[in-house]
Amino acid sequence: MPVPEHCDKHDFVLVTDACVDGWCGIIYSPKSGQCTVVRGEWPGGLEEYMKHSTMAEPMAVAASFATFFKKGVRGIKVLHIGDNQGTTGQVNKGYTTKAGQVLMPYLAVCHPHLKIDSDYYPGEDIPSDESTPP
Repeated sequence: MPVPEHCDKHDFVLVTDACVDGWCGIIYSPKSGQCTVVRGEWPGGLEEYMKHSTMAEPMAVAASFATFFKKGVRGIKVLHIGDNQGTTGQVNKGYTTKAGQVLMPYLAVCHPHLKIDSDYYPGEDIPSDESTPP
């Protein structure tokens, strides 16, 4: 995945992805060059909901933010990158589908002092999708 040119304006770049079985978050620091990957599985019984990207992708963002950022952290600029346009729209403008209405309230309550921007990248450009057949 190419590193976005404007990532130097952010403290971290957070790439997220989801599937019916779980989620992935990759965080990169442009300043240090350090990269960390975390993966998780959805709790049992959610397969019917998580097969829809409008639910799974926003939940992957929430799970990644919960993993990498403590509540109350201030003054950090984060560039989120995802392969779901609805999710990046939620982060940037606050609009959402009914299924994904959990992300904006979560970010507003748990991470109100982070400055978050979001960019859409096609799935084939997301590192966690590399093993996914076309």
